[in-house]
Amino acid sequence: MLKRLRKRLTIMCAATTGCILILMAISIVHIAEGHMLRRREAEFTSVFRSILYSLQNQKAVDYSWLSQNEFNGECLIHIENNGVPFEYTGNWDKKLRSSLIARVKEIAEERDITYSGVGKYELLLTFSDASRRTYYAGVAGVSQGESATILYILKSMSSI
Repeated sequence: MLKRLRKRLTIMCAATTGCILILMAISIVHIAEGHMLRRREAEFTSVFRSILYSLQNQKAVDYSWLSQNEFNGECLIHIENNGVPFEYTGNWDKKLRSSLIARVKEIAEERDITYSGVGKYELLLTFSDASRRTYYAGVAGVSQGESATILYILKSMSSI
């Protein structure tokens, strides 16, 4: 009888310890994912703001500057000046590039973010494409004199 009791207590203690360890592991993974997500978001925001700052302080934008920033930041950059896109195809697949930009414009319109050419605005968001890849996106509009510039920056969350 004592042996059976000892066996039951051993099994019960092992099961309880196992459950506690599993719950701790799950909570640690959840906390780590949250920290990584916030770090990725902060990293994207930093890249977005530095490109926006550079764009605001440059007199002209050239292909080498765009290419370098797309490559270094592992992001897609799309610029429109007075509604006319800057003809730069970049390092991304042309079809994917145009579908992602169209999706971000659609989301901006859904949120009633339309650029009137006055002042400045920024929109940071997360979205998924048709193949369920998730992206960070930043949209900024800045007016300088008679020129209204809209900047779109996208970055795949898997590449961060």
